[in-house]
Amino acid sequence: MTSSSSDEREILAEAVTDEASGAGVTTEVLTSTDAEGAVIGYTQITTIKDAAGNSYKTTAVFDAGGLMLQSSYSDSLGYSSSTEYQVVTASDGAVIGYTQTSTSTDSSGYSYGSTVELDASGNVNRSSYADNAGNSSTTEYQFATGSDGASAGYAQTSGTDAAGRTYDSTVTYDASGRVIESSYADSEGNSNFTEYRTVTNDDGTVAGYVQSFTSTDPSGNSSTSTTAYDVNGTVTGSTYVDSSGNRNSTEYQTQTDAAGTVTGYIHTTTTEDAGGNISTATTVYDATGNLLRSSFADSAGNSSTTELQVNTDTDGQSLGYTQITTTQDSSGRTSASSITYGANNSITEVSYTDSSGYSSVTEYQITADADGAVTGSIQTTTARDGSGYSYTSTVTLDASGNVVQSSYTDTMALVSEWMGSYEAFSWPEESTTDASDAAYGFSQPPTEESYAARSLSVYDAEAFSLDTYTAGPVSDHNDHHHGAVFFL
Repeated sequence: MTSSSSDEREILAEAVTDEASGAGVTTEVLTSTDAEGAVIGYTQITTIKDAAGNSYKTTAVFDAGGLMLQSSYSDSLGYSSSTEYQVVTASDGAVIGYTQTSTSTDSSGYSYGSTVELDASGNVNRSSYADNAGNSSTTEYQFATGSDGASAGYAQTSGTDAAGRTYDSTVTYDASGRVIESSYADSEGNSNFTEYRTVTNDDGTVAGYVQSFTSTDPSGNSSTSTTAYDVNGTVTGSTYVDSSGNRNSTEYQTQTDAAGTVTGYIHTTTTEDAGGNISTATTVYDATGNLLRSSFADSAGNSSTTELQVNTDTDGQSLGYTQITTTQDSSGRTSASSITYGANNSITEVSYTDSSGYSSVTEYQITADADGAVTGSIQTTTARDGSGYSYTSTVTLDASGNVVQSSYTDTMALVSEWMGSYEAFSWPEESTTDASDAAYGFSQPPTEESYAARSLSVYDAEAFSLDTYTAGPVSDHNDHHHGAVFFL
């Protein structure tokens, strides 16, 4: 910057908001002139002081034309920074570029600096960075302009971290400024390479794009992944393969009707591991992205299929839907299960059956009073195994979801009932338990014969056991154990 023979100070604005502490803002301008008195630049200094006594100062230096040459900042907290702007000229005085150099230091003593070199049009040619921790990097940009005026080029960065590790990365651009290639390698043996390729039709129009990424670690393990896009940027397929022999591929298909309207989507993924095990998974969606069907199969013989069926009435109104799943394992065992949902998405039925002969069905029924208010629900399960043994259990809940009664019967004549109110049964005469403490009782069924010994367990509201009683055969329970009268 040209030295001046004199500076003229002018206070542009001064505001002191607290006389006691001196807090406020002051801005002043120094006008610099040469020996002939011509103005050659200006310096604007702004000082801020807060009520706590902290001060902040910014300085900006301009040439006579208003171009900033230098700026700086410092505060009483220990932070400071400065930036210098230089115009680079040729021997004939023509401007050929600019250089911007910045340095910063924080209150802990950490400091760093950066330099940016630009051409006459403001394009960055080179940038560098270094700090006092040992980190540094340099990036060079090179662009070439063809006869049609289009430019293409690359940016290459080299760096070193505080531990002495070095790295190099390069990004290459096409004439439209799009990244077409990038690479990275460091001194520890890590490297990667990414390529972006445009796919065209026979007539030269763009059909889509392909992006591939290859990476290698210091142990020599490598992998390559590729993603394909259509002209609208929608993913149409992807693949992956690594040096261990693992690989997978996914294909994305869009289904349309005769008018070209999208009706759904199909995604198919095939995977193979290093041991040669292969599996295929397929998912089918409708036009709005709702899952309609999914399937899986592998080379070991395991397979499964899940399908959603919409349930409607005679007018076509939705009554809910059913999710049906079938499976088969490598031993040939099969199973089928279904879950049915009502119009309000609540489960109304669950069923299961398998090749061993076991089957079960659970129905969920909402109960309501005469006004339609929900009073609770009833859950009934019927199950049967391959030997012909079957059972039925029923659980009744109140509107709050508390169990008020449950029952169980099976083909071995086992019967039990749980009651949710102690008034439902009488108490044994020998009991010292206060009936007002009881919340519910549970009747344990006999193990074989309906007249065998049975037991009564009584609990309080916190499910703490109060007492347990045993009743003998039905023929004499009224003479000995009054508590047996509630048994089925």
